[in-house]
Amino acid sequence: MEILVNSENLLNLETELGNLDRYRHRPNFLKALGVTWSELNHSNFLAFLLDPLERHSLGDQFLKGFLKEIDQASQPRSSGIAEICELDLSGTRVERESDNIDILLLNPREELAIIIENKTLTGEHDDQLQRYWETVARKYSWSIHRAGILLSVYGIQPTDQRYAGVSYSTVCRAGEKLLRTSGNAMPVWTRNYLAEYVSLIRREFMGDPQALDLVWRINLRFREVLDFVRHNRPSELLGQKLSTLIARVPDLQIEREDRSEVSFSLTEWNRCAVLANRKQGRYKVRIIFWFRLSDDSVDLLLRPDPDARDVEDRLLSLFARRPAAFGTRDLFERDGWKVVWSRRFVTREDLDGKSREQIMEQLEGRWQAFLRADLPRLRAALAEEFLR
Repeated sequence: MEILVNSENLLNLETELGNLDRYRHRPNFLKALGVTWSELNHSNFLAFLLDPLERHSLGDQFLKGFLKEIDQASQPRSSGIAEICELDLSGTRVERESDNIDILLLNPREELAIIIENKTLTGEHDDQLQRYWETVARKYSWSIHRAGILLSVYGIQPTDQRYAGVSYSTVCRAGEKLLRTSGNAMPVWTRNYLAEYVSLIRREFMGDPQALDLVWRINLRFREVLDFVRHNRPSELLGQKLSTLIARVPDLQIEREDRSEVSFSLTEWNRCAVLANRKQGRYKVRIIFWFRLSDDSVDLLLRPDPDARDVEDRLLSLFARRPAAFGTRDLFERDGWKVVWSRRFVTREDLDGKSREQIMEQLEGRWQAFLRADLPRLRAALAEEFLR
C-alpha cells in the first residue's frame, strides 16, 4: 500500500518518537553536562579508569580487563595485546593528548607503549594512526611491546593494520566483569560511577532493548516518512540556502557541497599561482572558507590546506602579525585543519527556539554582515600576503 508523506503521517511519527523519548531520557552524568557523545569527556573518563595510579582503588584490574576484551574482540586476534595482558601493568602511566594522541599508556619498566585513538562521532583522518605510531616509535624507542587501538562506537576498522579496531562494547564487558568479580571490594563511589558509565554506554551507544523494539516498529511503519525527514534535515536545508547565497556573489566560487560542508573561495585566488591547487584535490585553492554544517550549529571557518605547508606557514605568520585583520589571537584545529578565523552563524539554541523561517532570515542577515565587514578585511589581508 502506498503511503503518502503528509502532515498527518508526520504528526503520527512525532507521537511515536515521543514514546521513544521515554526510554532515552533517563538521567546520566554525561547527559546532564550535555556531552553524551563527546570524545573528550569519554577519553577523560576512560583515562581515569585505565590509570592504575588513580584513586579509584582498581589498580590495573580495569586496564587488564579492557585489554583482554580487546584481544578477544579484535579480528584477527592481536597476539601483541595478548602478550601485554601477562605483564605487570601496575606502574603504567596514562597520558592525555600527548602529541595529539587521545590516550597513551606508557610503562618503561615493562617496555610498553599503547596508543588509544577514541572516536564517537568521527572517523580517522589524515593518516593520523600512522603518524601516531611513528611518533611513539621515535619518542619511546625503548618500547618493545607496542600496540594500537582504534576505539569507536560502531567498531570502525582501522586503515593501519597495526591497530585493533574495537567497539565500546569492550568497555562495557570489561566494566561488567569487574563489577561481578570485584564489585563488593571497590569503594562505593567507584562502583557507582563504573556501573553508571557502563549503563550509559549500553543505553546511548548500543540501545535499550525496549527502545530498539520501538525503533524497529517505527522504521517498518514509517519508511517513506523517515526517508522524507532524512532528506530534509535542518543541516540539508541550511546547506541549500548557503549554496544559494554564495552563488549570488559574483567573485565567489563554491568549492565543495555535501551533507556536512559548503565551502567557497574567491575566484581571484584561483588565478594566483601560490594559492591555486594544481593537483586534482578536493578544493581548487589552498585557502578555504568552510561552512561546517551539523545538527547543532552552523560555523563559518577560514582554514589553509595542511598539505600546502608553504601556504599554511605564510597564513599562520600573517595571523600572528596581523591579529586585527582576523579579530582574534585564538588558533584552533578542526578535523585536522588549522582555523585562523571563525564566525558562528547558527547555534543549538537558535535551532531549538526558532522557526525554520526565522533561522533562514538569521542566516541571510549574518551572511550579509560577513560580506560587508569580515570578507573585505580578510580579503585585503590575504591579498597583501599572497597577491602582491
